[in-house]
Amino acid sequence: MSQTIWVGLDVHVESITVAILEGEGGEAEVIKLSGDLMKVRRLFRRLARRDVVQTCYEASGAGFVLHRVLRRDGFHCEVIAPSLIPRKPGDRRKTDRIDAVMLARLYRSGHLTPVHTPTVDQEALRRLIRLRLTYQEQCKSTKRRLFSILLNGGLQ
Repeated sequence: MSQTIWVGLDVHVESITVAILEGEGGEAEVIKLSGDLMKVRRLFRRLARRDVVQTCYEASGAGFVLHRVLRRDGFHCEVIAPSLIPRKPGDRRKTDRIDAVMLARLYRSGHLTPVHTPTVDQEALRRLIRLRLTYQEQCKSTKRRLFSILLNGGLQ
């Protein structure tokens, strides 16, 4: 009978912390990798030789590249909404290791809510819209600054 390997990832641009839970109990094995996607792919191929791999990571500024790479390689990967991760009141400890283990445990128990992963085209369009909004805000700010300079110089 095949057991599932549950993997929680704490993803940053420079590093990825991996928490691996096998079966229904036991301690998590924690591995820290560099941000190199080839190392992550190698780890997942090695895990897939043992059992079925289910993985998740928290949505962040790292984007959806890891999700697309793992999906393309045939692994089940979900991106989790950070605001919907259950947290104990007063629990302020936050390290990569703790986050990765918590993600793996909560994912195994079914308490996490995945977010919609945009396509590459949708993500490019979002980036373009955000860039346009940033540019508009900068133009408004610059215009206000110029008017202020003119007003202080008595030229307005």
